[in-house]
Amino acid sequence: METTEHNQVVWRSLGITLLAIAALLTGAGTAQAAALSYPNSARIYLSTPNIALTIAAGSVADGLTVNATSVAVTLSSTTGGTFTLTSPQALTSSTNGGGGTLSQTCSSGIETDTITQVSGSETYTLTPSGSACTQPTSGGGGDTSSGGGGISVGVGGGGSAYDLSINGGATTTPTTSVTLSLYGSAAYTMEVSQTSTFAGTAWIPYATTMPWTLSSIPGVQTVYVQFKAVGGTIAGNAEESINYVPAGTPASASTTIPAITPSTVSSTASLAAELAGLQAELATLENQAGESQPAAAPAQFTFTRNLSLGMTGSDVKELQLFLILEDSGPAARKLAAHGTTLYFGSLTRSALIEFQQLVGIKPASGYFGPITRAYVNKLMQ
Repeated sequence: METTEHNQVVWRSLGITLLAIAALLTGAGTAQAAALSYPNSARIYLSTPNIALTIAAGSVADGLTVNATSVAVTLSSTTGGTFTLTSPQALTSSTNGGGGTLSQTCSSGIETDTITQVSGSETYTLTPSGSACTQPTSGGGGDTSSGGGGISVGVGGGGSAYDLSINGGATTTPTTSVTLSLYGSAAYTMEVSQTSTFAGTAWIPYATTMPWTLSSIPGVQTVYVQFKAVGGTIAGNAEESINYVPAGTPASASTTIPAITPSTVSSTASLAAELAGLQAELATLENQAGESQPAAAPAQFTFTRNLSLGMTGSDVKELQLFLILEDSGPAARKLAAHGTTLYFGSLTRSALIEFQQLVGIKPASGYFGPITRAYVNKLMQ
């Protein structure tokens, strides 16, 4: 694999086109070579930035030049068909003529560029922009705009920067077999696990959906995912929970109420007297407990480092406990329902943003930095 990628980089740096190579191999000289055809998808690699692009299966072209920073595709009307390229980054485009269209769409953080040549011949130069492609927050449809050289640009898709849902956002599942829906803008590979430490897992190619098998133990289960960019850095993460209730489980446990007979019924007066006696005994025990030992002081914790998304440690759990006790809003309550962990995930970040907004800490970004840390430490003294 390393040898293959090295050779690809060498060809890129020399700027040798596949069209020229084909002409040399066939002895065609300067004559036009046969169109390039891709019955299966193929990967091409740039070095600046370090990014992998995918040529879709069924694509055709007259020529393809892979440079260090861009890809140049030549297509003519006599070739027939289209050329489709997908990229984890937005691509800027330029052409040397007209007679063709370049459709650019964005879905789940992946841009798809499809070239169709109606007349003549044209070369399209596609260059990664270094940022994720753009999609409307409302999702679907999208605006269209016209670029130079008769290029039609379409925008579609939707979603937050990094997200995960199980069975389309369902709260319960009757089986352990579920479907994960994932979204990571600029994601290249991902790691999925049911432990926040991702112990024993491996990085796999980024996908927008994948099957997943939950643990066979009934109850609330959490799936964690983290995304890695092309350069190898962790780009973001997400987590989601679902309650596994095996098929056939009763909705609620039945309660057996013993039959009431005359022999078990006491008079109202005797019940009232018994209750008064119990209350007096309880008061005596409480007084004795208060005299025998002082009231325990609430546990104190001092945060000594800044915390952010993706970090782990016992101080992350203490921060989660603090946010749950503060109960600043729905995010804190969702964190409470999920329970504390040692992992600073999206639930922790949302609850922290909610708390920062409530107390007026700016920016309310979900970063537990010096300002928020000092504020919380003071509250906990």
